[in-house]
Amino acid sequence: MFKPFFSLSSLYSLNAIYSKSVKTFSKALSVTLALSTISAGQAFAQSGSTAQQLLERDLKAVVRTFQRDTRFYHYFYMAGGTTNLDPWFLKYENRQNWLRGLFESRAGAFWDLNNHVTDKVNAGPGMYMALDPNSTTEYGDTAAILDVPKGTRFITTVNPIKLGSDTIKAMISEGMISPLQVHSAATLAQMLKDKKISAVDYQNNKESLELNNGLTMVALKFAVLPKHRSFREALQKSFENLNLMFVEYGYKSHQRGFCKQGRVTAFVFTGTRSNEKDQWGNIKANIPGAPFKYAFANDSTIGKFSSEENETVRLTLEFRSVLRQIRKVNLFDKATVDGILKQSALSSSDVAALRSLSFRCEAP
Repeated sequence: MFKPFFSLSSLYSLNAIYSKSVKTFSKALSVTLALSTISAGQAFAQSGSTAQQLLERDLKAVVRTFQRDTRFYHYFYMAGGTTNLDPWFLKYENRQNWLRGLFESRAGAFWDLNNHVTDKVNAGPGMYMALDPNSTTEYGDTAAILDVPKGTRFITTVNPIKLGSDTIKAMISEGMISPLQVHSAATLAQMLKDKKISAVDYQNNKESLELNNGLTMVALKFAVLPKHRSFREALQKSFENLNLMFVEYGYKSHQRGFCKQGRVTAFVFTGTRSNEKDQWGNIKANIPGAPFKYAFANDSTIGKFSSEENETVRLTLEFRSVLRQIRKVNLFDKATVDGILKQSALSSSDVAALRSLSFRCEAP
């Protein structure tokens, strides 16, 4: 039977039990060569930081909003499996409290400065959300479902976010980043080969933020390392001030065929800053209430909840089934896709509703 808890080791967002921050030490900066490493953990007055304000300016210029209510999916392994539903979940308040705990904990990884996980974290810490209920089923047996209201703010790293030259200059002068952190890993390797930097400099900077390329998923991934703490704090403060809760990044999705083109991306959900901790001592995110909606679905949840939740479960499982069938045929053969939809349990109004809820999805 299910138990009203979940394992942080299960998953998509990799909210493991995090290691404590590692203290880093500064090295002398050679102004002439601009090659020696500055500790990114060096303290700086963030509230008055020019670099942080410039970073926020650059992000503000590219903030987007969801143009309609949008649905996302996050797979996880339900404790006890999916054969039977624990009666505890039959009470609406229990379900919602449990779901809020799941979202708070996993989204909270973005705000937890003791979280330094980079393995399988494509675009930094947070709760990873797929555009559809089929593309990420390898990460669990149950889909947590999040309905996000129109107007919610996000940024996208599908194309790099350009950072001003004054932003990068301020980051370096304030000791937020090393001068070498503007280079790509490949460039650093070539600089080492050409003996333009030492082996020590290379080792200290090989997990580069690559900021010459702009703000990318690479920078978001490696920002969690202790040596990049100052940059990470500036990023968090910018998210907080700009009321950002999502980051889009390039990843797989199974929209294509069901949607006219299909967006090949996913999102990281961060919630908003909180100082509260969960029972494992990890920072939780603040999770919005209505009109945000939370649900979960697996085969054992069919017909067990309120009418609205049951409809969400039904649509999710039928949508997943249809997408699996579409993946087996020519995604661009509209007649074949239409045939699959007609033979499915989805009505034409169901299909229209799912397309409306899917991120940037239009009918073929």
